[in-house]
Amino acid sequence: MEVSVFRAPWPLLIAALLVMVACVIMAYWLTDLWITVPAAREFTVVTGLIILGVVLGVIFTVLTLRTHHSGRIGVTLWAVGGLLSLLHEELWPVALLGIGATVLVWLPASSRWVF
Repeated sequence: MEVSVFRAPWPLLIAALLVMVACVIMAYWLTDLWITVPAAREFTVVTGLIILGVVLGVIFTVLTLRTHHSGRIGVTLWAVGGLLSLLHEELWPVALLGIGATVLVWLPASSRWVF
């Protein structure tokens, strides 16, 4: 069944916005690192985790807005993985945004949206 994303409840839309902002923060941090530190252009574990975090954040958000229950579970797991960003002094907002998105995704209004 085709469902319009624009009919999603407000908590779910705000959760999607929070995850997208967190993904932008991660992508900005990585891009800034690549520009300012030429030696950081090598592919490392941290680089791979940030790229994976951005991609999975976008995928899980789209799945959630498309009414897939797996998207809500994915956003929750993404937020748990985002807690690792607390280890880095510049990425701490990612963890807070992930926690906020998780709370909003599991609210009753959001639960009625996901089949």
